[in-house]
Amino acid sequence: MNENQVRDEIKELRQEFEKSLPSSAEYTRVSKKLDDLYYEHMDIREAALIAKHLDHKDTIDDDVKMIVAAANGENVAEALDLPINVCAAFKILHERLAKGWTQAELGQKVNLSQSQIAKIENIQQIPDVGTLSGILVALDAQMEIGARKIS
Repeated sequence: MNENQVRDEIKELRQEFEKSLPSSAEYTRVSKKLDDLYYEHMDIREAALIAKHLDHKDTIDDDVKMIVAAANGENVAEALDLPINVCAAFKILHERLAKGWTQAELGQKVNLSQSQIAKIENIQQIPDVGTLSGILVALDAQMEIGARKIS
């Protein structure tokens, strides 16, 4: 998926969206096309996590980076250069959803409660390195941790 193509498609759809009446079939069609573009490779919970932790109003460039990163199987939080704790939470959420596991199922595998997994995924609790490592092993996932900020 090419960034320029995605940017052009978003702009075109947004223009169509603004021209149509909310009760029209055109509005519904364009709205569905936008949703398909945004959520084809990303769960709405993942998008909500990202949106919640942007330090600015979401831009078309942000949307393009999210869509392209998700389509390429990359960590969307990393593509947006978000803090490491957001990247870790996104990675855990993404990998858990990809496996079809509930928070409770992941928690059982790493000896944590469902509420602890929820807090980690919602960045209400930052796991220590050992806990993060255990979660990533359970998910059969890897994550590079370098010198990055924590929000």
